[in-house]
Amino acid sequence: MSVIENLNNSIFVKILNNSLESIQKKLLFLSENSFFIQNIDKIITFLAFLVLVTSTFLDSEKLGLIIIGAFALLTIKYITKPNSKIGIDHFDFLVILYILFFCLATLFSSWFIDSIHGLIKMFTYFFSYIVFKDSIKENPNLRLLYLILLAILCTSQSLIGIHQQVFGVEALAGWQDMNNIDPTQAMTRVFGTLKPLNPNLMAGYLIATMPAILGCAFYNFKKTDSCTNGGNPISPVVQESLTDVSKCMATGSWRAFAKLDGIQFNLIAILALFATFLTIIATGCRGSYVSIAVQMLAFIAISGHIIWHDFKDKTYLRKIWLGLILTGFLGVLGLIFTQKALQARILSIFAQRDDSSNSFRFNVYQSSIKMFKDNYLCGIGVGNWAFREVYGLYMRTGFDALGAYSVPLEIAVETGVFGLINFLAFISTAIISTGKKICSNISYNEKIILSITLISIIGMMMHGIVDTVWFRPQIQFVFWLMIAILSTSKNEDN
Repeated sequence: MSVIENLNNSIFVKILNNSLESIQKKLLFLSENSFFIQNIDKIITFLAFLVLVTSTFLDSEKLGLIIIGAFALLTIKYITKPNSKIGIDHFDFLVILYILFFCLATLFSSWFIDSIHGLIKMFTYFFSYIVFKDSIKENPNLRLLYLILLAILCTSQSLIGIHQQVFGVEALAGWQDMNNIDPTQAMTRVFGTLKPLNPNLMAGYLIATMPAILGCAFYNFKKTDSCTNGGNPISPVVQESLTDVSKCMATGSWRAFAKLDGIQFNLIAILALFATFLTIIATGCRGSYVSIAVQMLAFIAISGHIIWHDFKDKTYLRKIWLGLILTGFLGVLGLIFTQKALQARILSIFAQRDDSSNSFRFNVYQSSIKMFKDNYLCGIGVGNWAFREVYGLYMRTGFDALGAYSVPLEIAVETGVFGLINFLAFISTAIISTGKKICSNISYNEKIILSITLISIIGMMMHGIVDTVWFRPQIQFVFWLMIAILSTSKNEDN
């Protein structure tokens, strides 16, 4: 019997489910007569969609309240709706371990009160995972609609970024070292509407959500099954999903997608993808440049596998695939060599101490490594409040920081060596298991959905090596949505 089976058959889970069943029987009249309880799943789904939409302009506290509200409703659902039970799968186990190490770090922290503040944020993100996963379990078709929503939000932020680039926008902070470049080569770094306004946050968000646009461009490319809507071929899953969310969100905007035929939908997705790519470049975020390069390599590898295995009879697609890769590579080179400001920004990556931003990060890394060495077992505690209290004892004068500017280093400092090992195991398992599923005998559309999540997670982790915008709620919600999608993915035959 596996560890997961042992957990689900453990006395604790049995007592919990028996208690829920007993409470559900006592509150049966509510589930049978209350309009609110009967529609509670739709309300939770609405709040889950709402937090993704409002994350593009609301601050962290308000976003946290929405998720906490959704989780509170989910709790009400489990104690009122019959047959609602607690179950744990492999991803749940890894997520619980991940949260557990943050709890231990808080418990043993010398800055307990400050760490509690950070732990509350972590639990908010944990709640988002539970909310996203439960909504998908109730309606698996929502996976696609979540991804379409991310594609829409990503596109809207990209259009805002392009507007800022074209008409100019005043930098709100010293986002670029002007000492070693010609002032005419300085970039106008766009930052969208995400709070707090910052181009690195904007870039991190686009890196996380751009794969959703990529998925929209290729979803249902292989039409193994179709239906018609006004003469236009549409996937039944797409049509059903759009209908469900149209009812849930009570808006006609979703229904518009159902009227698009395949070519129109793909064309819009490709244009949105191009706009997002240009906006990521315009953010001037060097970490995102590295991330998007790695995401491109991941896309090339995954698309190559799909073309060679799912389209064996269409050899012409291999030539198109190679041609597109070559065209894309030459296009990127052309963009770099014709834009002096972009060249200067890319070259600054290799400037080491000669670039003030690089030098600042190196100083923070050195101080953070010392913090980790002195607190390697359980870490200093969770969150930027605890980090700032401890960092003041280690920082070099004039180099204050809210975090370690590296996700793995931040987790090592906060939770210690065992927390870091657990985090790396969690991410590695997610990436490896998803890669194996993509290479297995599952349907084409399922491969596309899994590929979106894989490319998104890879991009976030690459960006996280040199920045900690990953800890911001806008990106955290996307990350936990991707993990929820992976957790609910089932092997299905082609």
